[in-house]
Amino acid sequence: MPKPLVFAVVGLQNTGKTRLVQRLLQHYHRLGLHCAVVKHDGHAVAEQVPAWQKPGSDTQVFAEAGAQYTLLGGGGQTLLFSAASKDTEDVQWLIQRVQQQAELDGMDLDVIIAEGFKDSLLPKVAVVRTQEQLHWLRGQRLVDLHAVVAPQELVAAVREIPLDVDKVEGKVRDGAAAIAADSAADSAAASASDSAEDGADDSAKDRAHHKTRGSVTVLSDEDMAAVCDFLLRRETWEN
Repeated sequence: MPKPLVFAVVGLQNTGKTRLVQRLLQHYHRLGLHCAVVKHDGHAVAEQVPAWQKPGSDTQVFAEAGAQYTLLGGGGQTLLFSAASKDTEDVQWLIQRVQQQAELDGMDLDVIIAEGFKDSLLPKVAVVRTQEQLHWLRGQRLVDLHAVVAPQELVAAVREIPLDVDKVEGKVRDGAAAIAADSAADSAAASASDSAEDGADDSAKDRAHHKTRGSVTVLSDEDMAAVCDFLLRRETWEN
């Protein structure tokens, strides 16, 4: 079973994280991909009814009566409410849970998107929408940040920010140029690989891709199709 592509969408509240995840899901669904989402609720409090729990619902009633798990089913859909989950801040555990459920349903997931979890070790795309959020991004040390999605009017400003990527100073690059550069690098690497003699190492291929390592790509939210396609490429997260 191939491993799904997994990445996190991070940013401050009201930056448009949920909107970006929605657009990604719509785009990938049209491509016939199977997707899952893991979302972090930073406002949830243990032993209190979460905001996403419908007040007075059967799941709430059963949980308050002592049910550790309540599984609703109907119309080809199920909803499992667990009052016994201990590792809800552990995104890897949550991802494992959703993968296990997909396996039970006989489905191979292609993409798993985590919304939130900015302090995790997952590869990330950050979303900024205002100057204030830009200041937040400038002060962050986000581990494994690969891309930033911003309005067109902020693209140039984001590109000037020196960002720490895996403890390496990353240079922010333009999204359209990055896609073209990566395509050229792929061609150069393929050519170098084809011309190499048997037994030669892959140093030429590595040099062709070296210029993209440790860098962060800035993408304009005006071209969401390009954003969706860029984030779907495994090469985006491997650089």
